[in-house]
Amino acid sequence: MALAETTPGVAVARAHAAIGYHPCFPCQPVAGATTVFVVPRVPRELSEIETENFVRAPQTDPGALAAVAARLDARRLVTSEVAVQSAEYRAVRLQLYFQGVVTDETILRTTLFAYLTAYLDPLIGGEDGAGWPFGGPLRPSNLIKRVQSQIHAGILVRRVGIALDASPDFSDCVDVFIRAHELVYLQEMQLFVDQTPTAQGGLR
Repeated sequence: MALAETTPGVAVARAHAAIGYHPCFPCQPVAGATTVFVVPRVPRELSEIETENFVRAPQTDPGALAAVAARLDARRLVTSEVAVQSAEYRAVRLQLYFQGVVTDETILRTTLFAYLTAYLDPLIGGEDGAGWPFGGPLRPSNLIKRVQSQIHAGILVRRVGIALDASPDFSDCVDVFIRAHELVYLQEMQLFVDQTPTAQGGLR
């Protein structure tokens, strides 16, 4: 998607081509159609994660979309149709369950919220820090591993529940999937702590 990402005068951080996806027919593939989803380049200051200045789901403005669309339209095949849209996001809500002596839940929550916000971020998230992958599934086992790496050995992550958007159902046993052209952002996080000491002993 180098053409979209290098559109002159437009700050595009990432682009994803959904082959066969047409905005007017989102539930079925359309031959010859391609929709390019664009993520704008916006500041990422981790110190602002819990403030209104941090844009969790950055949207590309209409002017930038029009510029990208014009650039792609000039280079498309005559028989093809190319649409350009701002990236689509799914809001992620997490429930984290711990066992161990936690003396300050506020600090624990603040630390983990910042870490997981960055990990799920469309610009700096993912395993390589280049942004959460388009269509990347949310795996409870992976999130448990990630959270455990950020806390003391005396506190154990027992499980992580994952829900999308307004769903009341949290999954903690199976992966949660999104569509191939979608991204995610962390909307909400809840902590549940069993203060029973673990075998290693609580440290925080």
